[in-house]
Amino acid sequence: MKSPRRQIDGLGLSSVKILYCTFVRSHLEYASEIWNPCYLKYIDRIERIQKRFIKYLCFHQRIPYKSENYLDLCRKYHLLPLNIRRKVSDCVFILKTLNSTINSPDILSKFYLNVPCKSKRFYPPLRVPLASSNYRQNSFVLRASRSFNEMCKQHDIDPFLTSVSSARRCLTLNFFK
Repeated sequence: MKSPRRQIDGLGLSSVKILYCTFVRSHLEYASEIWNPCYLKYIDRIERIQKRFIKYLCFHQRIPYKSENYLDLCRKYHLLPLNIRRKVSDCVFILKTLNSTINSPDILSKFYLNVPCKSKRFYPPLRVPLASSNYRQNSFVLRASRSFNEMCKQHDIDPFLTSVSSARRCLTLNFFK
C-alpha cells in the first residue's frame, strides 16, 4: 500500500497529474499559437492556474509552498511552466511548417528565411521584419519567429535537419537540467 503522503484524495500523485494535464492544461494550451498573450499581466494570470495546482500538490504532500520556488517545484513535479510550453509549441509549429508536415503554403509564405551571404557562427534562420505597431509586433509570425531564432541559437537546432520530436525533446529537457 502506498504511503498516505503520496495519496491525494484516494488517488496517487501521477493520477492527479494526469487529470490536471488532461482536463485543465489541455484547455489552457488549446490553439495557443493564436492567442498567446504578450503582456506580463495576462501571462501571470494563466500561469497562476498551474501555480495553484502545484500549491495543491505541495499541500497534500506536506511540502511548504513558496511562490519564489515555483520553477523548482515545476522541476520536482516534472511540469513545464506554461509560458515555456507555449514557446515550445510555437517553435514546433514553425518546424512542422518548414518541414512540410503542415501543408499550408499560405502560412509558409509568411515566414522569411534568412540566406547568409557570409559564413558566421550563428545566422538566425528566420528574418523578423520591423513592425510599426504593437499589434503587428505581437502577431504570431513575428512573435514565433523571434522565439524560434532564440531557441535555435540556444539549443543549436537546424530547422531543416532536426526532426520535430528531437527538437521538442531538446527544448523541454533543457528546463529539467
